[in-house]
Amino acid sequence: MPMRAREQGRERGREGGATSPPGLALLADWRAVWVLTAIFVAVGVEAVISGRALHDEGVLTWHYASILGAAPIPGLFFQKLRPVLALCYAPVAPLGFEAFAVMHVLVAAAGIPLAAAIAQRLGVRTFVVPALIMASSPLMLFTAPGGHSNTDAAIGLLLGMYLLWVKERGLAGGAVLSAMLLVRSEVAPLLVAIALERALARDWRPLVGMALVPGIYALAGSLYHRDLLWMLHYPPTLMRPTPNAGWVQAGELLARLGETATALMCLTPAVGLIVLLRPRALGREERALAVGLGLFLLMIRGFPMIGLFNFDASPRYLLVGLPALALLIGRHSDCAHGLAGADARDGGVASLVALAAATLLGVATLGDEPSRLLLPMVATWAGVMGLSRLGWSRLAAGLWIAVTVLSFPRWRGPSWLEPPRAQLDALEAWWLREGPEAGDEVAVLTNSRLAKAWLEHRDLLARPQRVHILFQEDMAFELGALFDREVGQDRALLTAMDEHFYGRPVLTRQDPLDWPVGTIVIFEDDDRLGRTIDLERWRPRMSVAVEVGEGELVIARLVRLPEDAEGGAPPAEANPDAGEEREP
Repeated sequence: MPMRAREQGRERGREGGATSPPGLALLADWRAVWVLTAIFVAVGVEAVISGRALHDEGVLTWHYASILGAAPIPGLFFQKLRPVLALCYAPVAPLGFEAFAVMHVLVAAAGIPLAAAIAQRLGVRTFVVPALIMASSPLMLFTAPGGHSNTDAAIGLLLGMYLLWVKERGLAGGAVLSAMLLVRSEVAPLLVAIALERALARDWRPLVGMALVPGIYALAGSLYHRDLLWMLHYPPTLMRPTPNAGWVQAGELLARLGETATALMCLTPAVGLIVLLRPRALGREERALAVGLGLFLLMIRGFPMIGLFNFDASPRYLLVGLPALALLIGRHSDCAHGLAGADARDGGVASLVALAAATLLGVATLGDEPSRLLLPMVATWAGVMGLSRLGWSRLAAGLWIAVTVLSFPRWRGPSWLEPPRAQLDALEAWWLREGPEAGDEVAVLTNSRLAKAWLEHRDLLARPQRVHILFQEDMAFELGALFDREVGQDRALLTAMDEHFYGRPVLTRQDPLDWPVGTIVIFEDDDRLGRTIDLERWRPRMSVAVEVGEGELVIARLVRLPEDAEGGAPPAEANPDAGEEREP
């Protein structure tokens, strides 16, 4: 990094004076960063032990690492497996989900001091603020113990920026940043913005580093797939949603904007402080992050509305933008506390207009349950602006910190990450009361991606291999499109999935007569189930033992009707020796 660029951040920090305003020293104290990190780890480990963060997408990260360990070469060159991340967690995966999840919490916690170090290097005097944003993010606190790969991508971005801007190791920083493309492809807008900033600074080492990991991976994979363009032919995700995808977002624009505002508040309730920031206070690196963040938000919230790429509007996809947002709010904190060398503490009229627009959106979407939190948060942001203008920095900081921390419980529902505890508790109670004995050969067929994980977490599943997961039509369609059958990748990975997945995969359309009498059926309410099996044939052959809500979860055993023929055995897809016969 050129000397001029290295000094820019330091000079921005010096302009406000040598010391923080009275009462704000805690926001510039590394001891506060380490305390936040310790609290984050404690909260995360407790969530792992209690199982309150268990989520199927997080369990999937563990399964991917386990599959890579069981089938290293086919798994390494199956992009859906997020190979870089799977490699990192493969050593700990055999120890079980809890051990993996604790390691995941520790990885996520590393982002807290990384954010503080980057902010300090960029000249932010109140560098504890970005650390606090990371540590108090509801999505971070839910996904760190949950095991979600979205968290890892955010931490990887911070590590890359740390190497790039703090340690000035451009080659290593660029390599780490580009590796995140193999973890979560939605990091692309932020990587492009950082690459352009480095190019404008005529610092070419990060650009070389960014080309290394994807280039080496593509060349190595071409030897396995025997196809130079294999990364395009077998991408990490479908370019379009699967047929009949029910989650493609459409409808009234105001409702979509309200949902986006709620999702951003799940990322951090302090998100509104960004509208108070003066753009001219940003340094070159921060401008790049602001541009990348804007492009990222347009992509991640806009694509589901038009049905582009195969992902929904879940708030957790926003996590990749958290590092940039935290660093930008850190810069705002300096401005608000008079540490940026200028009289104005916010964006003036532009900030007022932005707050007014947010208020109108809150009023317009007041009838929508998730958006009801918007108006109270707008009031908080406006209060911070007013207190800062009056020079009451301590009160302003105390207000937004208090609201950020105290509002945490309210974000579990809007985050889409709340475990279905009523269903899981009902499953556990039934299993304890009527579940199969360890020596029984009774099979379990389910479409629930948490049934096996929860029973294992509660130490109730003596024979995990008895559980079979019914691949619903979208899952089977996606695997069929992403596997390279010509090199046997499908057979190798499906065999590995027999042991390392939500259950042993059942990929073809099933009939109840294919399964023995007494088979345990655990079906959760899902619109896709009726397109995967013929419910009219299954319902009369299910002796229901438990039903939660109006069909939210059904636990039953298969029976025969008088007109049914005797017999029935698990299909070939449920047989560990029948991998050759599978057709994803």
